[in-house]
Amino acid sequence: MVGGLALRLCHLHSHDPEKKLWQALLEPEFTRQYWFEVWHECQWNPGAPWRLMLPDGRVGYSGEVLEIEPQRRLVLSWRAEFNPEWRAEGYSRVTFELEPQPHSVKLSVIHEIDRPDSQLVGPLS
Repeated sequence: MVGGLALRLCHLHSHDPEKKLWQALLEPEFTRQYWFEVWHECQWNPGAPWRLMLPDGRVGYSGEVLEIEPQRRLVLSWRAEFNPEWRAEGYSRVTFELEPQPHSVKLSVIHEIDRPDSQLVGPLS
């Protein structure tokens, strides 16, 4: 926790090129492989709504594309739809940042919400 903010940060290093890692974040056929059978529904433009669909067809999470810089940065507002307690917390913010390294790409995922007691950010991060 930082001040009144619940914050989680994780880093992943991938030997895949940036383009492939970016595809894994956005394209349904890749997210199903890497994100436990879930997929995004989105047009991937600033201000566009997005939904993360669960394998049974329910909406798991929803929000809006806040920022997008292809193959570099994606920022989403993020709200749980399937869990009433998490949904009541409102929207959090998730930032995905890709940073080229000499022999890999560093993916940083930052999940934050202005609630120090968040039950949403802790379990997801």
